[in-house]
Amino acid sequence: MAIQPNKHLINVSEYYQLDRDYLLSEKKRVELIEGEIVDMAPIGNKHANCVRRIFDQFLSLQANKKAALSVQNPIHLDEYSEPEPDIAILHFKPELYPKHPRSYDILLLIEVSDSSTNSDRRIKLPLYAQHAIPEVWLIDLNENVIETYREPFFQRYQIKKEYRADQALSPQAFPDLTITVNDILG
Repeated sequence: MAIQPNKHLINVSEYYQLDRDYLLSEKKRVELIEGEIVDMAPIGNKHANCVRRIFDQFLSLQANKKAALSVQNPIHLDEYSEPEPDIAILHFKPELYPKHPRSYDILLLIEVSDSSTNSDRRIKLPLYAQHAIPEVWLIDLNENVIETYREPFFQRYQIKKEYRADQALSPQAFPDLTITVNDILG
């Protein structure tokens, strides 16, 4: 019988204490996922350009006070998870979130993936579904496809669709906003 080592999971407060005590390197990008500190891949040129294009597509929502945009910032899901999605489209609030947004604040999360696609599907999507994030877009830069996930149920999304070059899609919360795959992938 194989013996499983015990893990010491940390909560959000302990995570921030490590940061205050400078035990987390400033140069290393990490996020807290289900009590574990997880390394994030460095942001390459293709990834950064895609995030900028997405931001441009959604900027009018923020300018018109229909939504708030958060780029590569933490979202607070529970005591043990504060992931940092590439883009979070949030309910608009005049005070613009003095604390990290909660799951009920989120309209759409967007993850841009090149080296993290498998872990995003295996770890982050079930976590987002578990916390009832209504919609997630996974942009796979290797396959040039946008996967949309809707209708969370336990740790799964009930609806998955794929969009490729020249196809158009709209966020569930803003059906009048039409974006093409080319607008995002270039």
